[in-house]
Amino acid sequence: MLPQHECFPCLTPPVDESPGTHPLKLLEFPPIYYELYILTRIFTPEYYIKSSYRPKEYLRNKADIYSDVKDYPRFWRPGNKPFNPLKLAEKTEKIVCRREENKVSRKYTHFYVAGVYRGIVTACGVGCCLRCFYCWVPLSRDYPEHYGKYYTASQVVQNIVKLARKYRVKKARISCCEPTISREHLLQVLDLIEEAKEIKLFILETNGMIFGVNKSFVKEVLDYSKVYVRVSIKAGEPEDLTWRTGADGDFYELPFKAVEYFNEEAEPLKRFHVAAMTDSRIMSSREREKIIRRLWEINPILAITLEEEIVDPYDTTLIRLEKAGVKIFK
Repeated sequence: MLPQHECFPCLTPPVDESPGTHPLKLLEFPPIYYELYILTRIFTPEYYIKSSYRPKEYLRNKADIYSDVKDYPRFWRPGNKPFNPLKLAEKTEKIVCRREENKVSRKYTHFYVAGVYRGIVTACGVGCCLRCFYCWVPLSRDYPEHYGKYYTASQVVQNIVKLARKYRVKKARISCCEPTISREHLLQVLDLIEEAKEIKLFILETNGMIFGVNKSFVKEVLDYSKVYVRVSIKAGEPEDLTWRTGADGDFYELPFKAVEYFNEEAEPLKRFHVAAMTDSRIMSSREREKIIRRLWEINPILAITLEEEIVDPYDTTLIRLEKAGVKIFK
């Protein structure tokens, strides 16, 4: 049977051990999986090392900002026209990235150490290709032209290493954004992370949209020994993708394609796993079951170990829920 975690045996992943089931009970999941499995449940919501620190981006009075950037999706509101997430990624890249000779800089708002994953240095980037109404990240997602400063990959890793040394943590990630929007910048960061002795693990959190149309990108990322990927599934039905994220429902298959590509190139739990926002307040049991069945078809391990998320009442989340006309908090 699956080995129990020495500190939290109650959180050992459940497995059906009845006769005739898939022999997953014979597998021994690597330590990184337990760490991810446990900490995504214990440290929710995310907290900062300095608990009093709240980025100014969270201020409600900045929820509607004038901008001269036209035809750029901001908050997802009822009646808005669904958008193409791949085209939005291209448009966002033009705002948040710039080339300086042979290097690509990307916008970041700040660097900090978060309590998730038992402590992880976080580079808070700018820009995403979805508009999830339950998203917690700063308003830089919606108004990328107004937030952040440009950092080269070298500057990003220097900041990461500095915090890793200060707080004695060995993990890092790029969060608050979709890291794959700038492929070249991300790969430049990973090149340097691979060389940084202070960082033992880099967790790449992604919505899978860009990976879903680019298998070669998946292979490139997996070439880095320190990278562990977390693919976040947003919906199990086309119409639900539009309702939650604003993206055209025709693209709902892309995250699943990304999962298929990762499954073909790497072993689940050792190099990647899947997460999904399955909060019953915004997802029906039918849709949740469909997601799990789809993952089972790709690889049963992915279905059994699905990381299921819930909506937390961050300031920015409450703003986005209000804009979308969704009421799940009193």
